[in-house]
Amino acid sequence: MGVVSLEALLFILVAIFAWNCHARPSTRGRGNIEDLIRRPNSFEEELLDSIVFRDRPKRQAIRTTVRINARLQSKYGWFLAIKDDGSVKGTTYNSPNAVLRLEVVGKSLLRIYGIKVKKYLAMDAKGRLYSTSQLNNDTLFNQYQGPLGFNTFSSATHLSKSQKKMYVALRDNGETKKGSRTKGTHKSAQFTVVRLTK
Repeated sequence: MGVVSLEALLFILVAIFAWNCHARPSTRGRGNIEDLIRRPNSFEEELLDSIVFRDRPKRQAIRTTVRINARLQSKYGWFLAIKDDGSVKGTTYNSPNAVLRLEVVGKSLLRIYGIKVKKYLAMDAKGRLYSTSQLNNDTLFNQYQGPLGFNTFSSATHLSKSQKKMYVALRDNGETKKGSRTKGTHKSAQFTVVRLTK
């Protein structure tokens, strides 16, 4: 076996060192890169945290997945309507103010939109129904369908002082009923969803 020259030995050592440097990716600055990757997610989480939901994954409320045109008929026979002046009342079947769009934003989570007046149904912290053109926490409702096919709509944001659900409800005279005074078993809070083809 021949004797390896000093130049050849140095060349081999340099080659081995260069190969190791290439094979091992540098970790320098990795924290900054990860911060850049995480930053959009962190911003999204902050945005999501500004919206209040109870027992619902936060991400479900970002995008509308299904839109259904319908009328909501109470067990007393009234149709939920958003009037031209923004008030919420029961009305007759033929009223265009009773044509609503149910915007599903998550599992059993939706918004109720009055097509004619271009406003959303909303419930404040005291259980009072009103309408608004702004998308806010008050416009989110949990929908539940009972075994007999009747639907209830409770605020997804607010609970009563006794920490109970507050429901959308129409009295037997067509006037709205405060959510804090309703239960899901009340006739005033039970609705049939009458789907519209147009």
